[in-house]
Amino acid sequence: MTVTEPAASPLNDQDVFGYFRLGLATGLVDRGAVIAWADREVLRRPVPQNEIIELCLSGHLPYSQLIWLLTSYHPSLDYDLPVRLVLARAAQLLDEHHPPEELLTSIGLLAAEARLPEEIRALLRELDSNLGYLSPPELPGRLGGLLAPYREYQPLLREIG
Repeated sequence: MTVTEPAASPLNDQDVFGYFRLGLATGLVDRGAVIAWADREVLRRPVPQNEIIELCLSGHLPYSQLIWLLTSYHPSLDYDLPVRLVLARAAQLLDEHHPPEELLTSIGLLAAEARLPEEIRALLRELDSNLGYLSPPELPGRLGGLLAPYREYQPLLREIG
C-alpha cells in the first residue's frame, strides 16, 4: 500500500474543517477539540475567518449540528488529507490504549463517506474482512500494523492541537 506524502505545513482551514467533521462523525475527535482549535485560531490570527469565529461560539451545539456546520465549511467532501489525519488520530488513540474494538467501529464509520481514496477503501475492506476474526490479544497489533502508514501524519495533528 502506498501512502501519499503529508501536506506541507501549515494545514489549510479546509483540511482542518474536514478533519474535525470526520473526527466528530466517527467519534475519534470530541467537540472540545474543535472549539479549542477555533479559540486558538481567533487569538492567533490578525483577522480570523467568520467560520472560525462561528466555531468558537458553537460549543453548545449538538454534535449533529456541529458536523453540519463543518460540512458547510467544506462542502466538496474531498477528504483525502482529512481522512489520513483521522486515521493518524486512530493510531494515536490506539497508542494511548483506547479499546481497539471501539476504534474499529469508529474507523468503519468512514466507509459511509462518499469520496474516499482507493487506498482508504482498501484499508476499510481489510479491516472489515480480517480483523473481526482476530482474538482480543491479536487485535491491537494487527490494527496498529494497518494504521502504521498514517502515523507520519501525526505531526500535522499536533499543529491542529
